[in-house]
Amino acid sequence: MDKELKDQRIPVMFSKSELELIDDWMFAKRLRSRGEAIRQLCRKQIFRDRRLIDEGRFTKLMDEAATHNVEEESSDD
Repeated sequence: MDKELKDQRIPVMFSKSELELIDDWMFAKRLRSRGEAIRQLCRKQIFRDRRLIDEGRFTKLMDEAATHNVEEESSDD
């Protein structure tokens, strides 16, 4: 996957705090760019989700995440 041409763009917006987290992770991993940091973070999560699907645990975690997001949104009111 690393040898593939990186010619596909995806415009995405982040909050200041999200970018700070990405930058902190990027510097800790000694990466040279935000783009590379975001690609690696996405790749890590995709592989993690695939492993969880194989283990039959993905649906439970997604349900828990959805519940957490609903609780988080309702506490913002």
